[in-house]
Formats: sequence, structure tokens, C-alpha cells
Amino acid sequence: MSRAKLIIIPLLPVFLLMFCSVYIFHDVKLPLYKSVILYSIIAASSTILFFTCYHSWVAARRSARDALFVKSRLQSVQDTIQDGLVVMSEDGIIQNCNLAIEKILGFNREELIGQDVTILMPEKEKSRHAGYVHHYMETGEKKIIGRGREVLAMSKKKEEIPVFLTINEFPDIDKGQERVFVGVIRDLSKITASEAQVEQLSRRLIAVQEEERSRLSGVIHDEVGQMLFAMKLSMQSLISDIRAGNQIDDNRTDELLRHMTQTISEVRNISHSISPIRLKSLGLARAIAELADSVATRCKIKIQTFIDHLDSYFENGWDINVYRIIQEAVTNAVKHGNPSVIKILSRLDADNLMIEIEDDGKGFQQDTTSARDGLGLSLMRQRALLIEGNLSIQSSQGSGTRIVFTLPRELLI
Repeated sequence: MSRAKLIIIPLLPVFLLMFCSVYIFHDVKLPLYKSVILYSIIAASSTILFFTCYHSWVAARRSARDALFVKSRLQSVQDTIQDGLVVMSEDGIIQNCNLAIEKILGFNREELIGQDVTILMPEKEKSRHAGYVHHYMETGEKKIIGRGREVLAMSKKKEEIPVFLTINEFPDIDKGQERVFVGVIRDLSKITASEAQVEQLSRRLIAVQEEERSRLSGVIHDEVGQMLFAMKLSMQSLISDIRAGNQIDDNRTDELLRHMTQTISEVRNISHSISPIRLKSLGLARAIAELADSVATRCKIKIQTFIDHLDSYFENGWDINVYRIIQEAVTNAVKHGNPSVIKILSRLDADNLMIEIEDDGKGFQQDTTSARDGLGLSLMRQRALLIEGNLSIQSSQGSGTRIVFTLPRELLI
């Protein structure tokens, strides 16, 4: 509003007073001094009236402006809240909502204001809501007000969304005695999906455990058991010859020692695959190097390692997850990729520590991986998430596989 209007509007009652005074007294013949006194009183009254009206008018404008500013700020604060907010009147008419409602249910503010709150409810929830409201209005007993519960909300696309709803009651500061109800809506759809993923992963972990037990049982029975049985026969034969006083051939004792060495090596490999004991005594870098040497010797392939000072990077307990990621990547490459060369390398830049496992095997199409391969990859990703890292996999048929584990530098020791 212009500065001229700020002056003119409060002057209107002053002009009216002066006009009425002149109109009333214009025919009255008074001495000069009385006229001066009379019109001085009128002028003073007009001045007082002007400033009184001006002050009241400015105060009212300032109050309205402050109320509008507070309301705008309150709306801004509401719009920053991640949970949905819906303000309802006593009769269930939506008076306001925040931006989060649009993200959760798809409705914008203009579409909801003035609508009955049941627009946000599936059919089966509408009757229950009416019952709650009627019971509260009749008895004052709060069954759902002030308490949170899981319900289904209806989106703009007519989809049922699981939400956690809390309703609270407040006096309406704009309308005196009337009450408003504020509903806080928290989206549970992502949490529900995450719980389903956790449940699925748990089932897969149990399957992996059973598969690993079966594998270890087979290895112990078929390999270690056969080796021990062969050693038993050799020792029985030697004992019989010794008791009979026969000459003992050195080749037979050498063969027995060779069987014992192989058995010890196999037991060590099994123990290492269950829990890498050497990881604590040697450190992560040496344990990875030993893993690479063991796999390279056993599988007749070339494994190159370029790893620097990995032992000093991780918190206590994190190194086992890093080791398992590398172990799983190498095992998968050998088992499914038929590579001739595997490379394990690490590098530290300004932002991240990156560990790469790359092979020149046959690779795979990532959208057509088998359930068994997918399980191994899922476990690797889960291990990466446990230590707040990220795992990316690049592979295509006939082009090998490249697995990159990335950990933000600020998480390192």
C-alpha cells in the first residue's frame, strides 16, 4: 500500500468530525474568543482522533501481517517434515496438509483442502473411522487419538499404502473454541519392502549354511576320510612287517609321510575356509596373499595381487568381511568363470579405498545369473553394506568379470 493511503485512511474520521462540527455551528453567532476556543477544541479532538485511529489501524495491519508471516513460516516448517501431516476440522474436513502427503499418497494440497478425510482411506477403513469419531464425540473416550497404529491409506492411484498413523487433538487458534485434529502419516511401504528383503536374505543365508555344511561333510568324508583310510592301511602293513621282522622299504615310509602331509594340508585348507585363523596373526594383506597362493596352486591358475597396507585401514572386525568378499569373488571366478588369470588390487585415492577383483574368464550375463550365482553375489553385497561400503559388478558373456568394492575414506582408521 502507498504512503499516501497510509495517511488518508486514518484522516477520514477526522474530516468527518470537522465537517459535522462546522455544519452544526455555522449559524451560531458566538464571540470571537468563544469561536477560537470551540474550534481549538474541535481541532484538538480531531488530532487525538486521528492519531488514535492511525495507531489502531497500523496495529491491526501489523498484527495481520505478523499472523500471515507466522502462518507462512509454520507452513514452511510443515513442508520440511518427512512425514505427512493432515489438519482436519471436527467434522473431518481437511483444512491443510504438507508436501510430504504428495510424496506418500500422490495428492497435492489443492486437491485435498476442503475434501472429507475419508478420501485418504480404503473402503474398509471408512466405516471404522466413522465409528471412532462418533464414539469420541459421544463419550469423549480416546480410542485412537494420541495413539499410533498401522493402517492402510488410499493413494491417488487407488493403491493401498501401509502407513503408521498418529492423530492428536489441538484447539483451533484461528476460531476460538473449535478443535482441529492433526494426523501424522509415516510411510511404511519401504520399511515393509526392506523387512521382506531381510526375511528373504535370512532364508537364503540358512540355505547357504546348509549347503556349506553339506559341502564340508562331503569333503571330510570323501577326501580327508579316504586319505586317513589309506594311511591306516599303510600303517597296518608296516606294523605287520615290523612285527614279522621283515625289511622295511624306504619308499613305503616316504609314501606314508606323503599321505600324512597331504592330509594335514587338506585339513588346513578346510579349517581356513571355515575361519581364516591366519587373518589375525598375519594381517589382511598377508592372509589375502596366502589365499591367492593356495587357490593358484590348487587350481593351476595365475593370481596376481597388488595390495598395499590393507591391515591399517579397517576397524576391528571389518577385515573379516573384506576377506570374505575377496574370497567369495575368487571362488566364484574359479568355480564358474574358468579364468587363466585373476587380479586382486587395492588403491586409495582422495575419496575412497577401492579393492578390485578382476578375471579373464567367460563372464556372465547379469540379467540371467543362476540362483546359485545370484546368492553368492547377494552375500557379497550384504557384507559390503555391513561395513557401509558399496559393491559393483561388471560382467558380460565372454568378457570376464570385474568386482569393485568401495569404502569411503572417512570410514577408514
